[in-house]
Order: sequence, then C-alpha cells, then structure tokens
Amino acid sequence: MDVTLPELDGVEATRRIRRSLPDVRVLMLTMHADADVVDRALKAGASGYLIKDCTIEEVAQAVRMAADGETAMSRDLAMRMLTEVKNLAVPTARAEDRIITKREEEVLQLIAAGGNAYYLAKFDGILGLDMPDIGAQQTGMSKEEFRAKLVAAGK
Repeated sequence: MDVTLPELDGVEATRRIRRSLPDVRVLMLTMHADADVVDRALKAGASGYLIKDCTIEEVAQAVRMAADGETAMSRDLAMRMLTEVKNLAVPTARAEDRIITKREEEVLQLIAAGGNAYYLAKFDGILGLDMPDIGAQQTGMSKEEFRAKLVAAGK
C-alpha cells in the first residue's frame, strides 16, 4: 500500500481495510520516510513499512514477516528512527530522566539490525524481555498464542 493515493491516502485506506478485514495484512511500500507518517501507518494497522528504495529481498522478507504476523520495517528507516531516538535521549545524571530506557534502546538496536520477534525472544534472558507479553500486545493475541507461534517459528 502506498501512502500517496489519488482518492484516499494509504494510511486511511489501511485503517479501513483493517477495520473491515482484521485478518488482512497491509504492508506499506512508499517513498515517505517521515517518522510521523510511519507512526500513523503503524497505528492504522500496517504490518510493516518499507521505503521504495529497498531491495526485492527486503520486500519478500517483509511479506513473509507480515504473513507470519510480525512487523517489518526497512532497515534504513529503522536505523534512521533509532538515530533520532538516540539524539533525543540526551544523557543525564539521573536514569529516570532518560526518554527511553537502556533496555528499550537495546531492543531498538536489535530491531534495526533486522531482528524479528523470534530472534528477539532468543535474547529473553539477556535483555530480560517478556517476548510473549510484548508480542501479544503488538498482535492482539494472547500470551499463550504468541508463545506457541514463537515455538512454531523456531522449528
């Protein structure tokens, strides 16, 4: 789905599709790399967001990830967003003043490096992540359903 469409923008089209057909996955493929547009598209229910300069391999991987219920993002876009977040996270003397936690920064770095939910689950013990809980929140599945999906993906 492109963001720029002649009669209805792709974000609103995605919102309507997901409202009417919640099982349908929508993958954005557009020239718009603006963080606000990405945010609106993902909130509208897009399963991923790719910039048109991505490779055919990235598109194929994103389609597979979307079909598996995962969220895909162009690596360059993820790196840009991580850089923006890092620039916002000015070091301060107090940990509670950070914009994101150290763990959130580590997770963003793993995602920017191409990690999917199953890959991140491998780091559950290292990062102290509750991947079934995170995945359930992102997908609307129960923790048990998401845990079963992670186990199945690992086979």
